[in-house]
Amino acid sequence: MSGIRKKVVSGFAWQFAERAMGQMVSFIVSVVLARILLPAEYGVVSVVLVFITFAGIFITSGFGSSLVQKKEADDLDYSTVFYFNLLISVVLYALLFLGAPWLSAYFGLPSLTPALRVMGLSLLVYAAGAVQKAYISRMLLFKRLFWASLAGTLLSAAVGIWMALRGYGIWALIAQKMTDDVTDALVLWCTVRWRPRLMFSFSRMREMYRYGWKLVLAAVLNTANIKLRAFMIGKAYSVADLAFFEKGNQYPQLVVSDISASIGSVLFPVLSRRQDDPAEIKRLTRRAVRTSSFLMWPGMVILGVIARPLVGWMLTDKWLPCVPYFQIACFSLAFMPIHTSNLQALKAVGRSDLFLALEVVKTVMSLAILVFTLPLGVPAIALGAAAGSVLATFVNAFPNRKRIGYAYGEQVKDILPYMLLSALAGAVAWPLSLAVRAPVPLMLLQAALGFGVYFGLAKLLRMEILTECTSLLREFVKSRAKQGGA
Repeated sequence: MSGIRKKVVSGFAWQFAERAMGQMVSFIVSVVLARILLPAEYGVVSVVLVFITFAGIFITSGFGSSLVQKKEADDLDYSTVFYFNLLISVVLYALLFLGAPWLSAYFGLPSLTPALRVMGLSLLVYAAGAVQKAYISRMLLFKRLFWASLAGTLLSAAVGIWMALRGYGIWALIAQKMTDDVTDALVLWCTVRWRPRLMFSFSRMREMYRYGWKLVLAAVLNTANIKLRAFMIGKAYSVADLAFFEKGNQYPQLVVSDISASIGSVLFPVLSRRQDDPAEIKRLTRRAVRTSSFLMWPGMVILGVIARPLVGWMLTDKWLPCVPYFQIACFSLAFMPIHTSNLQALKAVGRSDLFLALEVVKTVMSLAILVFTLPLGVPAIALGAAAGSVLATFVNAFPNRKRIGYAYGEQVKDILPYMLLSALAGAVAWPLSLAVRAPVPLMLLQAALGFGVYFGLAKLLRMEILTECTSLLREFVKSRAKQGGA
């Protein structure tokens, strides 16, 4: 393989392997914990994560992307961002620590105060590892991230399950999250050679700030779009309702994040290297949209078809109320390739101003939908969120018609064959639920039939993308074999 192509294929493969391995272990752990713990206990941790995720944006977003997007970055840039992130993390943790009792009283959850104060320590861990992750992304060294993630996931799984079995309740979930974060950071420090030096530049900080602050604010708005729904459900309804809503979104996210995050993580640094060539950026962005849609649409449709037997078998019947949210999430998340690829292209060409403008538009749209659906119940909130996500595909794609010549209509045309083929596969697989009652045989039969129809028709129709994906897989396996034999 040529140099850049080899790095892209290898980077995607390692990123996908890292995500898939981590998600597989997390999936198993979440199933075990869900069978042991109560929905209300999950609900408390979900509330805590709203605030931890929101605060973490100021550390993990913006300035790390500035390092990746910058044409030339040296030790002074890396060290400046490291110390700035560390300072921000201390300030944010102090605010969470002091505000925890007020938030606990607001939600009427006494356990929220100690949970928030302990999980808030994750912010310091994020700051310690953020620059290492940016270094890995810039250099396309995703193999190292794979080992860090795998170590954290396995160790945290053991800790979480052991504590749940010992009756620690929500502290099992908290310990699992903290162990994962700390282990990731420690392994990255051991595997990435870069170390902060005693240097700091206000001029470099201002330079990266001009690009990064817009991404930080955009990430704040994006997280607000997502977490505000959880916040309002927890306040207006109950933590059990919140747990069902969050759990319904969790498992479709496992599938989507593997493909979308892997492509996005590799696509951004690759596009950044080609930021002065709009035609090449369009070619790479279009390939990302087509490839991820080809893989994601059948996964989401088949997952939605088997949702009810899957939840009942994995989590027991006490979690069946999450099934409608599960299926709604499958539909809305299937459009993620358009979101991810278009936003990475905008970041790569340095248009963080447009990136922010899009988030403002989507936030206003999302708030309007939430205000309308909130009194109608949690299912209405979920449906409204899905409708907003579909509308947001147009918003995210709109600037790239001019930036790189990749119009929204062309993007829809690119993914439409996979949407139709996936819908047909789902329609063929669903009637099996009328004849088969045992959950495991039903899921296996529906998945086999659905994917068989999808990939069989793709081969019959001689879809170019199937050949391309197969070729990329062969190239990666061949390159790994050569390295192993060297």
